[in-house]
Amino acid sequence: MDGFRTILKFFMNRRTAIGYSVMALLTLGSERAFSLVAFRCPCSNENFKYGLVFLFSPAFVLLVFGYFLNNKTWKLFTGTELSKNILKQFWNKKRFSSTKEMSVVVSLEEQQAHYTKHSLFLLFSQILGWCVIVAMALFSLLTTCCASCQSKVSHLQLMFWKVYAEKEKEQLEQTFQLYATKLSERNLKCFFENRKPEVMPLPAFQAWEDASQLYAFSSSKQHYSTIHRLVEEGQKEVNEERETTYDFVDRREIP
Repeated sequence: MDGFRTILKFFMNRRTAIGYSVMALLTLGSERAFSLVAFRCPCSNENFKYGLVFLFSPAFVLLVFGYFLNNKTWKLFTGTELSKNILKQFWNKKRFSSTKEMSVVVSLEEQQAHYTKHSLFLLFSQILGWCVIVAMALFSLLTTCCASCQSKVSHLQLMFWKVYAEKEKEQLEQTFQLYATKLSERNLKCFFENRKPEVMPLPAFQAWEDASQLYAFSSSKQHYSTIHRLVEEGQKEVNEERETTYDFVDRREIP
């Protein structure tokens, strides 16, 4: 037991170095597997251009994923709609570096005399596939950053909002299970014992309808969900009947 604790303490103290070592081994192994399995250029004279695409495309996709997972990226972009100068300078620099890495020039006319149509089609299709992957990764990063720029809240408040929404959803499901179990037990017990049921407090129809409405965040009032707003402001009192709409607001994705 002491030996296990010693080993665990060793790994915890050196988790950063071990993590980098594992990443290096995975990178080396993936490059080796890639060179043996995936890297098969159908045209020998196009190895340089073919290799550039297959070398820089995965690196660029990993770079985009790194921006996605880096909190500093979203701290920079969240709520910066008015800071257009910073956004413009960043994307000009990013676009310039992306253009250098993605520049692949292949002349079809110069190679038609040397290669068959099948080999050229295979070459360009594989290069085009990587270019599509890179373009989709860059497009995802751009759209996510633009959505963060239009956010009405700061990055930390947006993180708190996401955590609150997840916790509220979890506890809402648990509360549904609890009250549904109590209600079913009461009904079955009263049915078999042939007696009148006790009054069980449940939300009114109007409360269910109000809680199912879509919610948009307002900077004037810090309400993080429809239920939060109903609890703070109170439920609406409507005398006339209205048609019930079935919208599930708490399943809505946060921008």
